[in-house]
Amino acid sequence: MGDFLAAQKTLNLEIKETYNKLEILLAKNKCRVISESEPSGVCVIQGSLWGTSPKNAQKRTSYSLTRDTKQTSITATSKLTKGYINLTLIGCVFSLVLLAVCVWIAIDMQLYVAVGEAGFWGWLAQIGGHIDIDRAAIFIWLTWMLSAFLVATLIVEAFIVWKVYSKIDVFSQEILNALEQ
Repeated sequence: MGDFLAAQKTLNLEIKETYNKLEILLAKNKCRVISESEPSGVCVIQGSLWGTSPKNAQKRTSYSLTRDTKQTSITATSKLTKGYINLTLIGCVFSLVLLAVCVWIAIDMQLYVAVGEAGFWGWLAQIGGHIDIDRAAIFIWLTWMLSAFLVATLIVEAFIVWKVYSKIDVFSQEILNALEQ
């Protein structure tokens, strides 16, 4: 996830005028400037740690401006922030651990009901030291349902990460397109 994707545009404007328009657009879009070297470039953080689309996921974008004879070229490179990547990884690891525990509980309870010997989680279905089949059935059902939910959540998260990463330059391309107006 460390690769850069780039958006590019060439404008029939002076470099200073392009830079000023860029600054205004970035401010309007609530970008936080983290470094700038006027008029040749600016680096901003845009989006949210909780963003789920390419446009609103938190990313770091660097805009570089260069002047040709009569035109200004601007290139934007974007990548997801470490905070966004770390939050996503922590959430996925937590979901995987919880998934493993749920599957373990469900299988352990199913064996307890089938064999009659309590495993590690057997105490959850006991009343007075004896198995309560109804309680065991409820735990089995709940843990399998939670497992299915966690699997679905991980699939959705994988899709979100793929979508965000593959189209990370959507916001920067919109900014570059707005510079022409």
